[in-house]
This record gives sequence, C-alpha cells and structure tokens, in this order.
Amino acid sequence: MPDSDATIELSDQETAQLWDPDVVVARANTVAESRDADVFLFNGPIERVNAERLRVVSEGRSKRKNVILILTTLGGDADAAYIIARHLQSNYEQFSVFVTGFCKSAGTLLALGAHELIMTDQGELGPLDVQLSKKDELGETQSGLVVLDALVQLQQRAFDSFEDFFVKTKFRSGLTLTSQTCAKIATELTNGLFTPIYGQIDPLHLGEAGRAMNVAQKYGERLIHAGRNISMDKVYYLASNYPSHGFVIDRAETRGLFRQVSNPSNLEQDLAVSLGGVARAPILDPYFMIKYLSDERQQ
Repeated sequence: MPDSDATIELSDQETAQLWDPDVVVARANTVAESRDADVFLFNGPIERVNAERLRVVSEGRSKRKNVILILTTLGGDADAAYIIARHLQSNYEQFSVFVTGFCKSAGTLLALGAHELIMTDQGELGPLDVQLSKKDELGETQSGLVVLDALVQLQQRAFDSFEDFFVKTKFRSGLTLTSQTCAKIATELTNGLFTPIYGQIDPLHLGEAGRAMNVAQKYGERLIHAGRNISMDKVYYLASNYPSHGFVIDRAETRGLFRQVSNPSNLEQDLAVSLGGVARAPILDPYFMIKYLSDERQQ
C-alpha cells in the first residue's frame, strides 16, 4: 500500500543534523510521565520485517499502561499494519497514534486500531486503498482503485454511447425507424467501439484488485472493535471515496471520520519539534527509527 508517487526521504546525514538524542529522550520522558504512556517512534515502510522489529523491541520491556506511537510512513503491507496494531492493542490499555507528518495508506490502516489520534498541523492521513503491481511493469505499482474505477468508467461510457447512438438514430431518421431497429443499430455501434477496449481487460487482474481492496476493509473491520474510534461506514469511505492514492486527509477532515482526534499538547508538540524532519517524512534507515524514545517504566 505504499504511495509510489511520494519520494520524500531524509538521508542519514540530514537525520543526524535534525536529531538531538538528549533533547528527544528528555521530551519523550516528559510526555511519558504526563500520559503514563510509552513513547514509540516508527518511521519507515510498514513491512513484515519491521513489524517483527517492533515486536522484538517491545518484548521484555517494563511497560507503562498506555502507548503513543509516533507514526511516519508512506505505507506498505496491510498484513504488517494489522500485526502492529494488534500488538499494541494487546500490550497496552490505551493506544494513541501521533500523526506528525506523512501517515499514508497502510499507516491509515494501522491508525484504525488506535483509541485516539493526535495530529499536528502538518499531519496527514491518506486513503485506505491498496497498491498493486502494474501489469507488465517491473517494480511499478498502481492503486487498486484505478483498476476498479476504470471498469466503472467504461461501463458508464458504454451506456452513454448506446444512449447517444439510439437517440440520434431515432431522430435523424425522422422517427421513421422503429425503436427495435434503432436499438439494434446502437448496440452494433457500441459493441464495435468498446469490444476492443474490453478485450484488453485481464479478468485475473480485475479479481486481484477486488480482493486486495477487500483486505484493507476486512482488517479495518477487526481493528476498530478494540479502538472504537471510527465506524465501519467511515472505513468504507476511506477505502473508496477518494480520487487519488496520495490525497491529503488533514486534521480537519480526519475529525469528520474519527471520533477522537486531538491537537498535541504543548509537551507533545515540543517532542514533535525536537524530532525535526524525522517527524515529517520517512528516512533511509528503518533500523534506527523503530525504537522507544522514552525510558522504561521504573519498577
């Protein structure tokens, strides 16, 4: 589910220039104490290997009651998003997602499992569609909605063409031709125009798009029962009602979708500022950016 059009990343050198570990840890600990919450940073692609890294980092830790996940991602694998959300739901009483920059595609799916969203002015979610490999294009992807929308558009165009052919044939004949004859002519013209186009549609690719789109919705259906921060009709809306994969869903619009969406507190805003570019866009080193920022709870 990654956004193939987005290319913003930070190099390790840029990260080092923006990242002051002492300041970040101090501010993360202040947030942790104020919310009785571990503060976890996940910056990078949502993949099975990174989901496993999160689980490994979490194991054996003396945890607080709640968790705040700072999530910066362009998306990734729906299975991995589900695993991460389930893990945090299972290990904490309150699970909050802190959106400080890009949180797209599979990141939005992960956020469905949270009890609360915290969003800065720069935070943005994305539609809940999936990315499929482009036919005959190595390494390139496209939104699953593109495939399904193409079929819908073809159906509408075919109907409009039939209607246009029928009406023009009827009236240009001076109403001398019967409706049956006009319909036959319109059908032949429509078939001649659209049969070659429909012949290029791969039914297997179409079926793959339908099943892939269903994956995000089914995972969302399971995740929202714990978080209870969004209704299923809004999940369907996120999956099908946006015109592009990279569409910006800002805080104002997010509040119309989720029940609990808050501005960051002053302490949380200070933490986001201290993270610099790391809080806004994915970086190149996911090993470094899947980590707890706050110290362990004192026994």
